[in-house]
Formats: sequence, structure tokens, C-alpha cells
Amino acid sequence: MKTLFLLCVLLYLFFLSAAHANEPYVTVRLSDYKPHYFKNKNGQWMGIEYDMVKEIIQKAGYKMMPVLTNWSRGLADLKAGKLDILLCMVKTPERKKFIHFLGISTHEQTVLLTKEHNQQIQINCLDDFTKMNHFFGIRQNFFYSREFNSRYEIDRYFSSHFISVATAELVPRMLKADRIIGALGNKTSLFHNLLSDPEYSEFIIKELSFFKPVPVYFGASKKADPQKLEKLQKAYNSLKDSGRLDAILKSWIGEHAVWKLQLSNTKG
Repeated sequence: MKTLFLLCVLLYLFFLSAAHANEPYVTVRLSDYKPHYFKNKNGQWMGIEYDMVKEIIQKAGYKMMPVLTNWSRGLADLKAGKLDILLCMVKTPERKKFIHFLGISTHEQTVLLTKEHNQQIQINCLDDFTKMNHFFGIRQNFFYSREFNSRYEIDRYFSSHFISVATAELVPRMLKADRIIGALGNKTSLFHNLLSDPEYSEFIIKELSFFKPVPVYFGASKKADPQKLEKLQKAYNSLKDSGRLDAILKSWIGEHAVWKLQLSNTKG
């Protein structure tokens, strides 16, 4: 009887695992990160990476299931196998341990967002952050560069000049309240906000020459079903080779890009 009971339990777990493996959905972490992924005024998801990953998932034969959470939670869920895909990921040795990188989506470059009257601020190297009697804003668990992140982890004096925030929505409020003099962010995203968000009207972007453009990837959990990963990889390769992913990117940042960025938050 006991043996029969254990056999039933094993069969139940087997079929449960099989059902999970055949699950028709791919979970993707989404939030408000214009113009990469965001909801417009009509509540419709759109954006560069959103449009790309939607086609990748459809071509792989699945449906997308958005998961709304912050970046840190999304990263932890991806590592634990509770999330399938995280967008706009910089590839690092640590992340490669638990993430299967499908391929490049776009490139990002870190810049400084600050108030217009601070445009004379001079930051030409990492040391310059420590020479100012002000704080700078950064995002929790974001990768800016190997040099920056490494120094932030080991140099307490350096890291004491930064305030880490969980969500990007906090940045303009902190700037306006003079809690920080500037914030590090992605050039493409901040440019979009300057064009389309009135809350950013008094801010400017300053280039930081020591931050170089870096590729960002579609990151999939290595704990996802192997068959699902294989289908997603083949779908990415097919869309990349056919030029479809490049066409999506061009539709956002190519000809008439400024026009589209300005209207994307008001049109459905």
C-alpha cells in the first residue's frame, strides 16, 4: 500500500512537471521604462524591446505573460526560475551563471540627468563624483560599467556619494527636491522622457565620456524548460537573421524617431 502511494505521488509529480514544461506562456518582466517597454495612455504595452520580445515569443509558439515588478525582484525571480525573461540586460560573468542570453536587443549608454542650471558641472572620470559635496542617484542592482560597479562595491567612500533607488519614478522627485544633484541613467530612456514627460522639462542630459555604449540582451532563466529555451533561441536567431529585429529597432530610433518618441505616450 505504501509502495502504491509513493508511486502515485511520483506519477503526480511527473505529470505536473510535464504540464509545466508544456505551459504555453512565457513570463516577461515589464515596467515603465520608456521607450524600451511601457504602457501608453490607452493602457497598451509598447516599446522597442517589448515589440521585439513579443514577436520572438509568438514565433516560438508561445504567448506572453507580463509580470509587473521592480528590477531587483525581477532579477531574483529570473535566478530562481520564477520568471522566464528579463529585458535590457547587460551581460556579466556573474549573470552568465544563471542567465541564458538569447542575443542583443539594443545598446545603452550611461549619461547624467541633472537640472539645467547645473550644466557646467564637470565629471570627466569616476574620481570626480567624490569631489562634489552632493549626492548622485543610481538604480538598485543596475550595471553601469565594470569599473563603476566594481568600485561601488569595494570603495565605501566612493559609494557614499550615491543614493540607490528602487524605481526610476523617484529620480525626478529627488532632483527637484535637491536630494541629489544628478542621476545616472540610460541615454535612450532619458532622451525619451525629456521629449514626452513634462516632469522632466527642467532637466538636461550630460554626456560622460568614460561610459561607453554597451550591448543589452534578452536574458532567459537557465532554470526554464530546456525545450522552451531552445524554441526561444531559434525564434530570436530567425528574426535576427531575417532583419526583422533590426526593422523594429529602426522604427523606433531611425527615420522620424523623434516624432514617434514624442507621440508614443499619447497614441494607442
